[in-house]
Amino acid sequence: MGYRHRIGLPVSVASGPDITSQIDWETAPRLAVGVSTDVALVRRVTHEQTLRGLRNGLEWRYAADREHVFTMLRDTKAHLVYFYCHGGMSGKVPYIQVGPPTERGITIDNLRYKHIIWDRPRPLVFINGCHTTALEPRVALEMVSGFVENAQASGVIGTEITVFEPLATEFAETCLGRFLDGMPIGEAVRAAARAAKGRQSARPGLRALGARQPAPSPRPEPGRGIPSRERPSIEPSEPTVADQPVRDGAVSR
Repeated sequence: MGYRHRIGLPVSVASGPDITSQIDWETAPRLAVGVSTDVALVRRVTHEQTLRGLRNGLEWRYAADREHVFTMLRDTKAHLVYFYCHGGMSGKVPYIQVGPPTERGITIDNLRYKHIIWDRPRPLVFINGCHTTALEPRVALEMVSGFVENAQASGVIGTEITVFEPLATEFAETCLGRFLDGMPIGEAVRAAARAAKGRQSARPGLRALGARQPAPSPRPEPGRGIPSRERPSIEPSEPTVADQPVRDGAVSR
């Protein structure tokens, strides 16, 4: 029916950091969210509300334009980074776009230029691209690898929804909800894909590109006494994201 889903299983990337098996947190995971404010994304506000309610006590950080996204990525010690955005190509350079449609894009080189390098914690990045028809899976995977190699993310989940916003929101809500409830990320991706395929069999166009490096799972610091079911783990998958700003066909910083 036009539904495509893939999870890669490489154990590392050429120039990426060592694999980490857990994302440690103290009282609750911290979610950093960057969004496109394009009015065409009519489900965005409802989607944001649903994400905030995925887990009791979930800490929330939010940015709705490019510069604030960079600040959030650099200064917020997030355990999970989520983009609800557009994507495209400037020449041969892939980018994702947050904020209004007139905003410049974010590309791989921006992560280096903006000094975005994660150490503790090293978050899982989830890029949910809606209407990103210009990004083919091979190119999207190149872009996503920048978050692992440059910013040292634990792993990256990437999707491409070529047409349907409902499919984009439902996939992310199911996947992240199960992950935050303790399910390993590989299982959460597969479960969300199966659920989406069942509900959206008449809606083609989802590519779940997976994560390129095994990403750790949010779990409490030692001694906090949080049940093990609340320690989501990340299975090896193929990372997918690279960012830098692009406007009017030219990459800029």
